[in-house]
Parts: sequence; structure tokens; C-alpha cells
Amino acid sequence: RRVSLDFVIAWFDGQLNRPNPAMRFINGGITFSTLTPMRSIPFKMVCLIGMNESDFPRRDAVHPFDLMTAAPARIGDRSRRDDDRYLFLEALLSARDRLHISYCGRGIRDNELKPPSVLVSELLDYCNAVFGQQTVIDHPLQPFSQRYFQDPLIQSFENHWRVNPSRQSKDLTRLSEITSSEPIPTSLSIETLSRFLLNPARYFFESRLNINLTLHHEAIEDLEPFSLDPLTRFHITDLAIQAQATGTPKKQWVADILKQGLVPNFSLGKQALNTIAVAAELLFNEIQGVYQLGRPSVTRAHNVHSFTLQGRFDQLSAEHYLSYRAGDLTARHLMQPFLAHLLLASSGAPIKTLTYGVRKGQLVSGHFEPMDQARAKDLLGTYLQAFTQGNSALLVFPFETCRALLSHLDKGLALPDALDQVEQTWRDPKALTDAQDPYWSRLIESPLTLNQLNIDLARALLDPLTEAWVQS
Repeated sequence: RRVSLDFVIAWFDGQLNRPNPAMRFINGGITFSTLTPMRSIPFKMVCLIGMNESDFPRRDAVHPFDLMTAAPARIGDRSRRDDDRYLFLEALLSARDRLHISYCGRGIRDNELKPPSVLVSELLDYCNAVFGQQTVIDHPLQPFSQRYFQDPLIQSFENHWRVNPSRQSKDLTRLSEITSSEPIPTSLSIETLSRFLLNPARYFFESRLNINLTLHHEAIEDLEPFSLDPLTRFHITDLAIQAQATGTPKKQWVADILKQGLVPNFSLGKQALNTIAVAAELLFNEIQGVYQLGRPSVTRAHNVHSFTLQGRFDQLSAEHYLSYRAGDLTARHLMQPFLAHLLLASSGAPIKTLTYGVRKGQLVSGHFEPMDQARAKDLLGTYLQAFTQGNSALLVFPFETCRALLSHLDKGLALPDALDQVEQTWRDPKALTDAQDPYWSRLIESPLTLNQLNIDLARALLDPLTEAWVQS
């Protein structure tokens, strides 16, 4: 009678995998067991797994009902740590061809280095002293790391984790295929336009596709926060400046802010509030000549290239517009004041825009000079054209990456060298780049994929800002 190949394979699998009670410790295959004394039976390969510093050698457990622990130790008393050292020696002597030792060498939360067991460290030191080398292989944390398919020492056989080269996009042209057919809004505020320019990917996914990738970042934390968010920091700074404008003593307005619950009422909260108070004092001493308490807010709207652009101004006078913050003044923070400056100029109010900030305890200030109405309309037209493109399809303009790239290019670096510099910063987990953004990190694998079209777009959107701002 003929049988299929699948039947034969299944029969052999059943016979080979059937447990045999007659062979307990040595069953002809792979033996799993704990380290047991007096079982130093030779094996071709011995694997010691889980040799972590906190797990091996084991520590003696002290029980309150054990009266023997109350007496001082004597010669000949059993020590679990000494027993484990002997077991480790027996395991070394049992290996005939190969010895494999594994331990958790990095933290699962912060990826920091963790030492192995003391016995493993002593063995590595001995091998280094005698043979002059150590054979330690650092495995990646995730099973889908491409090192498992590139390094022959840690080869993985899970092919479903392998990246298909045909699916890897060598450029950013495929991102333009992400489109939206929703109608483009024709009325918007300068805050919306600024939010779009700072992160076109986030705006497109949230406003056009109704996809929010930051929900897990905005979940309610179980622990009490020890830092202030930017909105709370700005609100406290504004309250502090108003208090100084009215002559309120510092002790009083600090107590009022603590009563409102804006900061935690303990040492860390008071320390954060004191830092903001110092920054607010620096700002107020500089802006008190142009700051007016109780100045009514003014709303301006203007039609620019079939769009109705509007903005709300709190400190607007006939001579200047005042913008201040308790943090640094970078291109990201200057974008909204610059758009407000363009809106005022295009609506027939060419005035100076004053900007103030605090960087590492030092005052930072600058201004935008009055601009011609036609020039302001042209620049707003450029930004609104980008807004139109970014509402129809994904606009590839990672703000921080493009700003860093243009900075390197302006220093005279060639494009490949500038991209390499940005790539190094992109890979740095401690640097605040677009690589940590939940949107750009999913869309762009590396800044090396940016092309000349992306650079030209960055020039058109960033150069007017950097050229117009005059630092004091």
C-alpha cells in the first residue's frame, strides 16, 4: 500500500519525539536541567542560560525561624554561593567541544549595560589574560532587528521578520501617493498654518485622514508628573508678568499660583516655579517699556490668494507687535510670530514685531523689520501654496531635519556630507529630532532619502524666516 510523504514525515516525528522513560537524564537529544552537583557528565556542548549578576551565584535565604543563622558561621558550614561556584566549575569541565553562556546584558527599559554573574566576569578576565581575546556576542533587543539576517554569528531563521528589499522605498516618491480628497479649508488662522508648517505629517494624518498616532503618548500617566507642559509654562509666565506689571510682590503671586494647582505644591514644583519666576523677571525687565497691562486683544483677518487668514493679537500697538515666551527662540518658536508679522504687513500695517525669550537663564531677543505689503503677500502665498499641497497629499517637510540640513549646507558642506551629519544626529536617541516624532519616524527611514526637491521646498519655507529675523 502506498503512503504519502506527509504520512512518513509525521510517523518519524512521532517516533523521534516520543519520550522514553528508560532514558531520563541522557535521552540522546537535548537535556534541560538545573545545575545539580555530582552530575558532571561530559557533553559535546553545554549551555548555561540566565547567568545574570542578580541570579547566580544564588544567595542564602535567611528565615526568621532559622535559629542556626543566629550563631556565627563556623568552618564547614554550607554556603550556597560556594556550592554554585563548584557547580559552575563542574559545568565548565563537562563541556567537550563548545561552551555557551548567556545572560541579560542590557536593561529592557533603558538599554543600559548590565554586568553578568561574577563567575562569568572572572572567566572572561581569565580568557582575556590567557588567550588575549573575549568572545562576547551582543544580541539585539528585538527579534525583527536586521542584524539577525546580516550577522552570521547570530543568524535568525524566522524569515517572517526579514525585510523584503523590494518593499523598501529608496526615495520619498511613494509618500506622495498618500492623498486626501476632502475639501481644502479656505479660512484658517495663523495658529493652524503654523501647526501645519511645523509638522505637515501630523496635520495631514490628523486633520485630513482622521488618524491619530499620538494617542499612546497622551494617555493618562499613573505617576504624578514632575515637569510642566509648554502650555502651563506659558500660562504661568504670563501670570507672572501681569503680577509684576501691577506691582504685586513675588511672594504673593507665587502663593496664588500654588493655590491654583498649576504646579505641584512640593519642592520640585516650587523649584520649577522659581525657574519660571526668574525667566519672567528677565522678560519683564526687558519688555516693560512696550508691554501694556490690560491691552485688549485685536483680531485681524485678510484675504490672501483665495484664503481668509486671521489672527489674534494680544500686545498689538500702532508701532509694534510684542511676542514673548519663557523658553528659547528657535526657528520652530519663531514661525508663528513671523506668520503674524506677514499677516499684519499684508493687511496694510507694516510694523515691527518684537520677540523675546530666555535661553539657559539668559535673555534672547530679536525682531522682524517692517515689510512691504507686496512682499508679505508673496511670502504668505508661498506658505499657503504649501498648505494647499499638504492638504491634497502628504508634504515631505520634516521641519527640524530640514532646518539642520540647511544649516550644514550654509556652512559650506557638500550635500552628501551635510546628509551624513544629519544622519548622525537622527540616529542619536538623546537628540530631539524628527526621528522621535510618531509620524515622521514611520514615514522616513533615514534623512539620506531626502532629495533636491525636498531641499528646494525647505529653502522656500525656511529661508524667508531666518533672513527676516534680526537677533539683538
